[in-house]
Amino acid sequence: MPRARTLAARSSIRTQRRFGILSFLRECAASRTAADRTAPAHETARARRPPSVAAPTALELSANCRAIDLNPAERRSPLAFARFAARSQFDRIPGVISPRQVLPHCLAAAGLALLVFAPAAGARKSGRQSRPATTREATAVPPLTFADNAGGLKQLATDILKAQEKGDPARAQQLLDSLVLPDIRAWYSENFTDAAVRRAAPAYEASRARLPAQLAEVFLAAHQEGFLGVDAVRYDDEESACSSPPVFSAMIFRRTRVPLYELHFTHGNQFKRLFAFAYVDGAFRLLVLPDFSAPVGPGSGKSVGPVHQGGAVASARLVCKVNPYYPQEARRRHVSGTVRLHTVIGKDGGVKQLELLSGHDLLAAAAKAAVSQWRYRPTLLEGEPVEVDTIIDVIFSLSP
Repeated sequence: MPRARTLAARSSIRTQRRFGILSFLRECAASRTAADRTAPAHETARARRPPSVAAPTALELSANCRAIDLNPAERRSPLAFARFAARSQFDRIPGVISPRQVLPHCLAAAGLALLVFAPAAGARKSGRQSRPATTREATAVPPLTFADNAGGLKQLATDILKAQEKGDPARAQQLLDSLVLPDIRAWYSENFTDAAVRRAAPAYEASRARLPAQLAEVFLAAHQEGFLGVDAVRYDDEESACSSPPVFSAMIFRRTRVPLYELHFTHGNQFKRLFAFAYVDGAFRLLVLPDFSAPVGPGSGKSVGPVHQGGAVASARLVCKVNPYYPQEARRRHVSGTVRLHTVIGKDGGVKQLELLSGHDLLAAAAKAAVSQWRYRPTLLEGEPVEVDTIIDVIFSLSP
């Protein structure tokens, strides 16, 4: 009782603090084993515990101890609770474990908790910090290093097919995305005529978002149809593209001599063509070709017919000329002469229409076959390509 009167005489703040500690210690006492609770209350914890019962571990004590809400001044000092417990004499209160007995176990529990949970927390923190790097490593793809030649385009197509076959979507997507031209209008304006830019640039911009998916379908379809071989062709000038009308029609509208590429998916003697590509900013880019089937621009509503030109004027714009073969029957019969053809040259420079005006029948077919492969540079009217109506004479002469 003297001790109780002494505690009651202290300030209210210290009383509240000690009663908080008292509640904490009572909870710890209530968590003892049944064997402990049957022992006399005035005995120490070590004396009350039967020999057959193991001493409580730090984790057992910490699991039954709630946190103590010390005032701010005490929270600032890690040793506040230890000093207060050392000054208190709660071991004289019946049914209460002495703080001197509980304190070492609670401190041991706290230390063990730090050892157990601090590495785990650090691992979680490290995992959160390193997870983006791990994700980047998992999804990392090799850089694009394809040379500006036919072999480089062939390697690019081969890598796309391999990525699709191996189920590597990240690599396949990177390669397909790289084929999209980054700055469409600027590049077309620099390398193609205004007429081509007005047609190709808007079409490219409208289909830009769909191009990678469309290209993926082209590669998959070629693979599924058995076109497993890959080859590439480079065109440096119009003459090199004479054998391919779509390539030639794109080459003749260039401002600069930028090379264009064509990709072939091969199967035996057959191949599928994918045109055109250009090497831009260190990577191959797919190009959208201008469509001259309909006029565009301010005068797009007007229909402009073929422009009449003399044979000499038209021949000056001839780029690709295929000499006719001499039919064996005409040679055997010593037939020679000139075959005159009425010709309409299309906006793309190809021969659109042929009509026999005069000439021997044995020579007409050979003349038409040869002229149909001729290619011309376009004729422009107010900046737009137009069709040309002209006359072509094909001469057959026997060697002496």
